[in-house]
Amino acid sequence: MEEITFNATLISALEKLAAKKVTNRKELDAWRAAAEKLERGLSPEQADSVPHFVWHYLGDADIRLRNATYRKDQERRLEKVLRELGPRSHRAGSR
Repeated sequence: MEEITFNATLISALEKLAAKKVTNRKELDAWRAAAEKLERGLSPEQADSVPHFVWHYLGDADIRLRNATYRKDQERRLEKVLRELGPRSHRAGSR
């Protein structure tokens, strides 16, 4: 897959995850399932090209649920990564 196409696909998947509401364990479990589906869908080459922060974002949903300050910091960092990955404007899900 071309890098531009992959980046657009990754951006879209991350925006969808960021938009998911996570306010309780049930929503957290659904979010994690979606994140795991994204991870499983990556080839080894694609996984190698994913920005390091994205792996933290995918793994830290439980911390974001418990800690609003951490959540806001990760949302800001995700917005930055999305801007770096592609030319369109991005806004990670706000809660």
